[in-house]
Amino acid sequence: MAIQGPAWGGTQDPCRLGDIGYHPNISGTVALWQLNGTLADTSGNARDLALVSGSAVYATLDTFGTSIMGYDFHAAGNDLIAPNVSAFDLPGEMTIEFLYRTRNDIFATTVQTFVQYDTLGYAIYYGNTGWSWADFAINTAFPGPVDIGPRLRLNHLAVRRQSSGGGNFNIDLWINGVKVATLPTTSAATGGGRTRVGGFSGGANNNAMVASVRILDFARADADIVCDYNRTTGAKYGYV
Repeated sequence: MAIQGPAWGGTQDPCRLGDIGYHPNISGTVALWQLNGTLADTSGNARDLALVSGSAVYATLDTFGTSIMGYDFHAAGNDLIAPNVSAFDLPGEMTIEFLYRTRNDIFATTVQTFVQYDTLGYAIYYGNTGWSWADFAINTAFPGPVDIGPRLRLNHLAVRRQSSGGGNFNIDLWINGVKVATLPTTSAATGGGRTRVGGFSGGANNNAMVASVRILDFARADADIVCDYNRTTGAKYGYV
């Protein structure tokens, strides 16, 4: 359903205006890597990514009004690493969001890591059976299983760790503005390793194209995640 309300006088929903294709910087952003021709952190926190090896390769992920650029992990054959700072150590509530474009043939048999902190401090990845989450308490696929999503187009993903009380958490997975699965977990232990985008500490690389990776130090509200989808890819693929 569309987000509606009287605050904008019945004209246009602000979740459908501006920042098309990329997440904006907001309060609580730990890092924001647009990957649109640069590895810079645009949150103002100066947590720029660096190449683990090789050269950076960028590509057009989609076009609607303007070209949406991102990092082509398939072509680059490498992954990216963030500074080793304690800000990424998020044992409580948090949210990770990013845009991605798939290829038809690469997600069926190979684990594809998108964002990982420490060895398994937290990680969102696509495993042999679907989208998966790992932290110090669990390492498993979301129930379903949950498929990668529409191929050969730009998709929006959000994964949120939110308190469920008693020191426990729910890991909620959203694809294109729709919550598709939930996993229970306990509070993750603190880490101390590096944050990687497009790969993991074991060395395997992602084969997708990725843009606008945003890590937040809070659990983003349902309506705001829907808004994030609508402001990035909804204009082309339909609002929710």
